[in-house]
Amino acid sequence: FYDDLRKTIKHKKFQEVLVLIGDFNAKVGNQKIDDIVGPFGLGTKNDPGDLLINFCLESKLFICNTWFEQKESARHTWTSPNGIIKNQIDFICVSKRFRNAVTNAKVRPGADCGSDHNPVLVNMNVKLKRPVKKRIENKKWDLDKTKQLEIKSSFTRTLTQEIQKLHNDYNPMNTEENWNTLKKALDITGKEVIGYRKSTGKKKWMTQEILDLMENRKKFKKCRNEEEKAKYKELKRKIQRLCRKERENMINRECEEAERLERIDSARFHRKVNELTWNVKKMSNSLNDANGNEIFEPEQILKRWAEYCANLYKEERPDLIVNEVREEDIPEFSVIQIKTVIAKLNNNKSPGPDYIPAEFIKLLDNVGLLFLTDIINAIYRTGIIPNDFLQSIFIPLPKISKAKKLC
Repeated sequence: FYDDLRKTIKHKKFQEVLVLIGDFNAKVGNQKIDDIVGPFGLGTKNDPGDLLINFCLESKLFICNTWFEQKESARHTWTSPNGIIKNQIDFICVSKRFRNAVTNAKVRPGADCGSDHNPVLVNMNVKLKRPVKKRIENKKWDLDKTKQLEIKSSFTRTLTQEIQKLHNDYNPMNTEENWNTLKKALDITGKEVIGYRKSTGKKKWMTQEILDLMENRKKFKKCRNEEEKAKYKELKRKIQRLCRKERENMINRECEEAERLERIDSARFHRKVNELTWNVKKMSNSLNDANGNEIFEPEQILKRWAEYCANLYKEERPDLIVNEVREEDIPEFSVIQIKTVIAKLNNNKSPGPDYIPAEFIKLLDNVGLLFLTDIINAIYRTGIIPNDFLQSIFIPLPKISKAKKLC
């Protein structure tokens, strides 16, 4: 038991509060032992009690309900079926670091909980650090605007100006710098002309009529006479009927909107379907490693994902014979060829780490196309690929909530 417990708590961080609660089937006695067992225990220490004390010593815990004075007749946590034998075998152990946070601990022998064990209560006053959430910039461009002719013209014109501004000390062989220049120009233009898509959130079916009825219902909440109680029940039933009706009406409206979008805009149709059918599956805060052991540290979890992806895409290929490439064998692409390929790109696809969607690339004019063509030709001539082209984004999608095993 204690070996399994050690495996479980070994991932605990120093600043985290560790609380062990349960029936340890151990008696720690009523004698003070260091700063682990207090003087308000019960009975005589036994062998399982020694195991618990040693574990607390090793894990830097103290047994709370032996440190707060309570009548000896009220310290027992278990009573035998015949009601004669009473022992203290249920304990709450807390990290010594948070000793001052424990303000009281007591047993409730009079609690009617349908068990031969009595509940043990501990009052703790822990000041938890407020987590600082990293603000993630919304990178979902409002790509519906790219279908408007005015926006297209404005985007192309602004992009050309931005490229010319950033096009200083141009070196056709520096693929990384040239790509970053084009990416920066696209990003600046996108923010200025296109902007991000605003999150609309879920539409609420709640109406003002329902809210008014709820407010009126509050008046009869604590009434005691039969007439007012009947009025309260009547309002309650009416509110429930209206809620069901409005919710159903909202769903019907959303479905009609989805049917309309299916005929005119497949991308918005799929977004609408996702809104109606979205089922959130929560991510787990831990994963199982290759041996099945649970890991909690973010660094270990990232390492596990890296191992999994490396094995997933591992290929055994024979060593390639590298031949010297002659200058005349290196392809040279024209602007027309690049433009033809760009025209075949699909819209409404997730962008890569550079957050540049295909819709932006399609709006390049001759200046932008020439710049992009130079970058591609330079990649073939130098063999140097921009870092953005070598990165991928992996988004884990759990099949079940809080899944820990990588399939």
